[in-house]
Amino acid sequence: MATTNMVFSSHTATVTITDFTELNSGDKVNLIATDGTNYDFENGDQSSVAGTWESATSNAVTATNLMNVINTSSGPAGTRFSATVDGAVVSITQNTVGKNGNTTVTLTDSGTAGMTKTNFVGGWVVRDDGATVLHGGNVDSSKTVTNSKTLRGNLDASAVYGSKVTAITGTKHKPGVQTSKGSGALAYQPAASDPQFLLRGYSSKINNVASTALQIAGADAAGRGDRGGVVKTHRYHITSIAYNTGFATKGGSAGNVSNFVKSDGSTAASDEALETSRSVPGELVFHIGANVPTQADYSTKTGG
Repeated sequence: MATTNMVFSSHTATVTITDFTELNSGDKVNLIATDGTNYDFENGDQSSVAGTWESATSNAVTATNLMNVINTSSGPAGTRFSATVDGAVVSITQNTVGKNGNTTVTLTDSGTAGMTKTNFVGGWVVRDDGATVLHGGNVDSSKTVTNSKTLRGNLDASAVYGSKVTAITGTKHKPGVQTSKGSGALAYQPAASDPQFLLRGYSSKINNVASTALQIAGADAAGRGDRGGVVKTHRYHITSIAYNTGFATKGGSAGNVSNFVKSDGSTAASDEALETSRSVPGELVFHIGANVPTQADYSTKTGG
Protein backbone atom coordinates (compact mmCIF):
# COMPACT_ATOMS: atom_id res chain seq x y z
CA MET A 1 0.00 0.00 0.00
CA ALA A 2 1.40 3.39 -1.00
CA THR A 3 0.95 6.52 1.05
CA THR A 4 1.38 9.84 -0.78
CA ASN A 5 0.75 13.06 1.09
CA MET A 6 0.45 16.50 -0.46
CA VAL A 7 1.55 18.91 2.25
CA PHE A 8 0.75 22.59 1.64
CA SER A 9 2.54 25.48 3.30
CA SER A 10 3.28 29.07 2.36
CA HIS A 11 5.55 29.95 -0.54
CA THR A 12 7.87 32.63 0.83
CA ALA A 13 10.58 34.88 -0.60
CA THR A 14 12.59 37.81 0.75
CA VAL A 15 13.98 41.12 -0.45
CA THR A 16 16.61 42.78 1.74
CA ILE A 17 17.52 46.44 1.39
CA THR A 18 21.30 46.51 1.87
CA ASP A 19 22.00 50.17 0.89
CA PHE A 20 19.05 52.44 0.07
CA THR A 21 21.45 55.15 -1.27
CA GLU A 22 22.42 52.81 -4.13
CA LEU A 23 18.83 52.37 -5.29
CA ASN A 24 17.90 54.45 -8.32
CA SER A 25 14.69 55.37 -10.08
CA GLY A 26 13.76 52.48 -12.36
CA ASP A 27 15.25 49.78 -10.11
CA LYS A 28 12.57 47.19 -9.48
CA VAL A 29 11.48 43.96 -7.90
CA ASN A 30 9.69 41.50 -10.20
CA LEU A 31 7.44 38.87 -8.61
CA ILE A 32 5.77 35.92 -10.38
CA ALA A 33 2.49 34.74 -8.84
CA THR A 34 1.35 31.11 -8.56
CA ASP A 35 -0.97 31.63 -11.53
CA GLY A 36 2.05 32.56 -13.68
CA THR A 37 1.39 36.33 -13.98
CA ASN A 38 4.30 38.62 -13.10
CA TYR A 39 4.40 42.12 -11.63
CA ASP A 40 7.02 44.86 -11.36
CA PHE A 41 7.33 46.93 -8.18
CA GLU A 42 9.48 49.84 -9.29
CA ASN A 43 11.55 52.35 -7.34
CA GLY A 44 10.25 55.92 -7.66
CA ASP A 45 7.61 58.10 -6.02
CA GLN A 46 5.61 56.26 -3.36
CA SER A 47 2.32 55.14 -4.98
CA SER A 48 0.50 51.96 -3.99
CA VAL A 49 -1.88 52.14 -6.95
CA ALA A 50 1.03 52.58 -9.42
CA GLY A 51 3.10 49.99 -7.58
CA THR A 52 6.07 52.31 -7.02
CA TRP A 53 8.06 52.67 -3.82
CA GLU A 54 10.45 55.32 -2.54
CA SER A 55 13.99 54.68 -1.29
CA ALA A 56 14.59 57.29 1.42
CA THR A 57 15.78 57.92 4.98
CA SER A 58 17.11 54.44 5.80
CA ASN A 59 17.20 50.81 4.73
CA ALA A 60 14.37 49.98 7.17
CA VAL A 61 12.12 52.84 5.95
CA THR A 62 12.77 51.83 2.33
CA ALA A 63 11.88 48.20 3.14
CA THR A 64 8.62 49.36 4.76
CA ASN A 65 7.75 51.40 1.65
CA LEU A 66 8.24 48.28 -0.53
CA MET A 67 6.12 46.17 1.84
CA ASN A 68 3.20 48.67 1.68
CA VAL A 69 3.17 48.64 -2.12
CA ILE A 70 3.12 44.83 -2.29
CA ASN A 71 0.33 44.61 0.33
CA THR A 72 -2.01 47.08 -1.43
CA SER A 73 -4.94 45.20 -2.94
CA SER A 74 -5.53 48.06 -5.37
CA GLY A 75 -1.97 47.80 -6.68
CA PRO A 76 -0.72 45.98 -9.81
CA ALA A 77 -0.72 42.48 -8.23
CA GLY A 78 -4.03 42.84 -6.43
CA THR A 79 -4.24 40.25 -3.63
CA ARG A 80 -1.79 37.75 -5.07
CA PHE A 81 0.95 38.58 -2.52
CA SER A 82 1.23 39.68 1.09
CA ALA A 83 4.31 41.07 2.81
CA THR A 84 5.75 41.80 6.26
CA VAL A 85 8.87 43.67 7.28
CA ASP A 86 11.53 43.07 9.91
CA GLY A 87 14.11 45.82 9.86
CA ALA A 88 15.44 45.95 6.31
CA VAL A 89 14.07 42.51 5.31
CA VAL A 90 10.75 42.24 3.43
CA SER A 91 9.18 38.76 3.63
CA ILE A 92 6.78 38.09 0.75
CA THR A 93 4.19 35.28 0.65
CA GLN A 94 2.20 33.82 -2.24
CA ASN A 95 -1.45 34.07 -1.24
CA THR A 96 -2.32 31.11 -3.49
CA VAL A 97 -0.63 27.83 -2.68
CA GLY A 98 0.07 25.37 -5.45
CA LYS A 99 2.75 23.36 -7.18
CA ASN A 100 3.70 26.41 -9.32
CA GLY A 101 4.14 28.76 -6.38
CA ASN A 102 7.92 28.41 -5.98
CA THR A 103 8.79 31.09 -8.51
CA THR A 104 11.87 33.23 -9.11
CA VAL A 105 12.28 36.78 -7.79
CA THR A 106 14.09 39.04 -10.24
CA LEU A 107 15.86 42.27 -9.19
CA THR A 108 16.78 45.13 -11.48
CA ASP A 109 19.47 47.03 -9.59
CA SER A 110 21.47 49.53 -11.65
CA GLY A 111 24.93 50.55 -10.52
CA THR A 112 26.16 49.25 -7.18
CA ALA A 113 23.72 46.75 -5.68
CA GLY A 114 21.42 48.17 -3.03
CA MET A 115 19.29 45.04 -2.39
CA THR A 116 19.39 41.23 -2.41
CA LYS A 117 16.71 38.54 -2.68
CA THR A 118 15.76 34.91 -2.14
CA ASN A 119 13.31 33.07 -4.40
CA PHE A 120 9.98 31.59 -3.31
CA VAL A 121 10.31 28.25 -1.51
CA GLY A 122 7.98 25.93 0.42
CA GLY A 123 4.38 25.49 -0.59
CA TRP A 124 3.53 22.28 -2.44
CA VAL A 125 5.49 19.37 -0.97
CA VAL A 126 4.97 15.73 -1.97
CA ARG A 127 5.83 13.18 0.68
CA ASP A 128 5.94 9.55 -0.45
CA ASP A 129 6.09 7.04 2.38
CA GLY A 130 6.76 4.26 -0.09
CA ALA A 131 4.77 1.23 -1.19
CA THR A 132 5.07 -2.56 -1.21
CA VAL A 133 3.87 -4.57 -4.20
CA LEU A 134 3.42 -8.35 -4.03
CA HIS A 135 5.36 -10.14 -6.77
CA GLY A 136 6.26 -6.77 -8.27
CA GLY A 137 9.63 -7.92 -9.60
CA ASN A 138 12.48 -5.43 -9.68
CA VAL A 139 11.43 -1.95 -8.55
CA ASP A 140 13.17 1.41 -8.47
CA SER A 141 13.41 2.10 -4.73
CA SER A 142 13.85 5.83 -5.41
CA LYS A 143 10.25 6.01 -6.65
CA THR A 144 6.95 5.61 -4.82
CA VAL A 145 7.10 1.78 -4.93
CA THR A 146 10.03 0.86 -2.70
CA ASN A 147 9.53 -2.86 -2.00
CA SER A 148 8.59 -6.00 -3.89
CA LYS A 149 7.81 -9.04 -1.74
CA THR A 150 6.63 -12.59 -2.25
CA LEU A 151 3.38 -13.71 -0.65
CA ARG A 152 5.37 -15.71 1.90
CA GLY A 153 7.73 -12.83 2.59
CA ASN A 154 4.80 -10.52 3.20
CA LEU A 155 3.76 -12.45 6.31
CA ASP A 156 4.36 -10.46 9.45
CA ALA A 157 7.04 -12.40 11.35
CA SER A 158 6.17 -10.53 14.53
CA ALA A 159 2.71 -12.12 14.66
CA VAL A 160 3.53 -15.30 16.56
CA TYR A 161 0.71 -17.63 17.60
CA GLY A 162 0.53 -20.68 19.85
CA SER A 163 2.38 -21.57 23.02
CA LYS A 164 6.04 -21.91 23.85
CA VAL A 165 7.87 -23.47 26.76
CA THR A 166 10.28 -21.03 28.37
CA ALA A 167 12.96 -21.56 31.00
CA ILE A 168 12.04 -20.69 34.59
CA THR A 169 14.41 -20.59 37.53
CA GLY A 170 12.82 -22.54 40.34
CA THR A 171 12.64 -21.63 44.00
CA LYS A 172 11.94 -23.69 47.09
CA HIS A 173 8.27 -22.86 46.64
CA LYS A 174 8.02 -23.14 42.85
CA PRO A 175 9.37 -25.74 40.43
CA GLY A 176 11.51 -24.53 37.56
CA VAL A 177 11.84 -25.50 33.91
CA GLN A 178 15.13 -26.27 32.19
CA THR A 179 16.47 -28.39 29.32
CA SER A 180 17.07 -32.10 29.84
CA LYS A 181 20.79 -31.46 29.49
CA GLY A 182 20.79 -28.44 31.77
CA SER A 183 22.11 -26.36 28.87
CA GLY A 184 21.33 -25.57 25.25
CA ALA A 185 18.05 -24.32 23.77
CA LEU A 186 14.64 -25.03 25.29
CA ALA A 187 11.78 -25.81 22.86
CA TYR A 188 13.81 -24.53 19.92
CA GLN A 189 12.61 -24.59 16.29
CA PRO A 190 14.90 -26.89 14.26
CA ALA A 191 15.91 -25.90 10.75
CA ALA A 192 14.33 -27.78 7.85
CA SER A 193 17.76 -29.07 6.84
CA ASP A 194 18.44 -30.34 10.37
CA PRO A 195 15.07 -31.47 11.83
CA GLN A 196 16.53 -33.26 14.89
CA PHE A 197 13.58 -35.36 16.04
CA LEU A 198 14.54 -37.06 19.29
CA LEU A 199 14.75 -40.62 17.93
CA ARG A 200 17.16 -43.20 19.29
CA GLY A 201 19.70 -44.07 16.70
CA TYR A 202 19.03 -40.90 14.68
CA SER A 203 19.47 -37.72 16.69
CA SER A 204 22.84 -35.99 16.73
CA LYS A 205 21.61 -33.12 18.95
CA ILE A 206 19.68 -32.73 22.18
CA ASN A 207 18.33 -29.25 23.02
CA ASN A 208 20.16 -28.06 19.90
CA VAL A 209 23.51 -29.14 21.39
CA ALA A 210 25.57 -31.86 19.67
CA SER A 211 25.20 -35.16 21.55
CA THR A 212 25.66 -38.89 20.83
CA ALA A 213 23.56 -40.04 23.80
CA LEU A 214 20.69 -41.24 21.59
CA GLN A 215 22.80 -42.84 18.90
CA ILE A 216 23.26 -46.63 18.57
CA ALA A 217 25.00 -47.37 20.76
CA GLY A 218 24.49 -44.16 22.73
CA ALA A 219 26.81 -42.69 25.30
CA ASP A 220 27.47 -39.44 27.04
CA ALA A 221 30.93 -39.67 25.49
CA ALA A 222 31.51 -40.49 21.83
CA GLY A 223 29.25 -43.14 20.23
CA ARG A 224 30.61 -46.67 20.56
CA GLY A 225 30.14 -49.33 17.95
CA ASP A 226 30.95 -52.36 20.16
CA ARG A 227 28.77 -52.89 23.18
CA GLY A 228 31.21 -55.33 24.71
CA GLY A 229 30.28 -58.31 26.84
CA VAL A 230 29.34 -58.39 30.49
CA VAL A 231 31.52 -61.25 31.63
CA LYS A 232 31.26 -61.10 35.41
CA THR A 233 28.77 -60.06 38.00
CA HIS A 234 29.16 -58.98 41.61
CA ARG A 235 27.39 -60.71 44.44
CA TYR A 236 24.93 -59.10 46.80
CA HIS A 237 25.26 -60.70 50.23
CA ILE A 238 22.65 -59.37 52.67
CA THR A 239 22.36 -60.98 56.11
CA SER A 240 19.58 -58.88 57.59
CA ILE A 241 17.32 -55.83 57.15
CA ALA A 242 16.41 -53.60 60.10
CA TYR A 243 12.60 -53.40 60.34
CA ASN A 244 12.57 -49.87 61.77
CA THR A 245 15.00 -48.22 59.33
CA GLY A 246 15.04 -50.52 56.33
CA PHE A 247 18.86 -50.56 56.38
CA ALA A 248 20.47 -53.77 55.04
CA THR A 249 23.41 -55.46 56.66
CA LYS A 250 25.80 -56.98 54.14
CA GLY A 251 27.66 -60.21 54.61
CA GLY A 252 31.32 -60.89 54.27
CA SER A 253 31.08 -62.08 50.66
CA ALA A 254 29.24 -59.03 49.41
CA GLY A 255 30.91 -57.62 46.34
CA ASN A 256 32.75 -60.81 45.38
CA VAL A 257 32.95 -61.57 41.66
CA SER A 258 30.73 -64.40 40.42
CA ASN A 259 30.22 -66.00 37.03
CA PHE A 260 26.81 -66.00 35.36
CA VAL A 261 24.51 -68.89 36.26
CA LYS A 262 22.67 -70.39 33.31
CA SER A 263 19.16 -71.82 33.42
CA ASP A 264 20.57 -75.35 33.61
CA GLY A 265 22.57 -74.45 36.70
CA SER A 266 25.95 -74.23 34.99
CA THR A 267 28.05 -71.10 34.99
CA ALA A 268 29.57 -69.13 32.14
CA ALA A 269 32.40 -66.65 31.99
CA SER A 270 30.46 -64.32 29.67
CA ASP A 271 26.87 -63.45 28.83
CA GLU A 272 26.33 -64.68 25.29
CA ALA A 273 22.81 -63.26 25.22
CA LEU A 274 24.33 -59.80 25.28
CA GLU A 275 27.59 -60.40 23.43
CA THR A 276 26.50 -62.22 20.29
CA SER A 277 28.66 -63.70 17.57
CA ARG A 278 28.20 -65.62 14.32
CA SER A 279 28.56 -68.91 16.17
CA VAL A 280 26.10 -67.87 18.89
CA PRO A 281 23.87 -65.19 17.29
CA GLY A 282 21.54 -65.16 20.30
CA GLU A 283 19.88 -67.12 23.07
CA LEU A 284 16.30 -68.04 23.83
CA VAL A 285 14.50 -69.64 26.77
CA PHE A 286 11.32 -71.68 26.26
CA HIS A 287 9.07 -74.31 27.89
CA ILE A 288 8.28 -77.69 26.32
CA GLY A 289 5.92 -79.60 28.65
CA ALA A 290 8.08 -79.13 31.73
CA ASN A 291 8.34 -76.77 34.65
CA VAL A 292 12.04 -76.16 34.10
CA PRO A 293 12.62 -73.80 31.18
CA THR A 294 14.89 -74.86 28.37
CA GLN A 295 17.71 -72.59 27.23
CA ALA A 296 19.13 -72.88 23.73
CA ASP A 297 21.20 -70.94 21.28
CA TYR A 298 20.09 -69.77 17.87
CA SER A 299 21.66 -71.67 15.04
CA THR A 300 25.10 -70.64 13.91
CA LYS A 301 25.16 -68.15 11.05
CA THR A 302 26.79 -69.48 7.92
CA GLY A 303 27.54 -68.03 4.55
CA GLY A 304 28.59 -64.46 3.74
